[in-house]
Amino acid sequence: NIWVNRPCNTQPHILQYNETCGQRCAITGSCMNKKKQVRKHFRDAVFARDKYRCVMCGHQSSPEKAEEELDAHHVADRHDMPNGGYVKENGASLCKHGNPSCHEKAETGELTTAQLYHKIGSSYELAIENSNKLK
Repeated sequence: NIWVNRPCNTQPHILQYNETCGQRCAITGSCMNKKKQVRKHFRDAVFARDKYRCVMCGHQSSPEKAEEELDAHHVADRHDMPNGGYVKENGASLCKHGNPSCHEKAETGELTTAQLYHKIGSSYELAIENSNKLK
């Protein structure tokens, strides 16, 4: 295996690139394929931008509990976006707790894409523009 250090595009650390399996994070040491890496960096970027807080109800989480308590929700359906829409401009941190949770409200349409884009200071056009930059 040939390992090459490369800066991470969304986090302040170095990724080690492995031609066989994809990426290995120099911080966590975990090995992940490109698809998992893209999803992880999407979640990390969305959670960090939102300061680990649900953008709708304000539920505060932490970096350690974010994946358990929050969902990095695609504002516009990822299947309708170029390259899957895995950009923070198309993501919103929504809580998984409550009955219904903010994530459930978004999934059922009770929270609209317009409301979510407004809460994160983004737009469909900006999400499309940045999604087109993904490789």
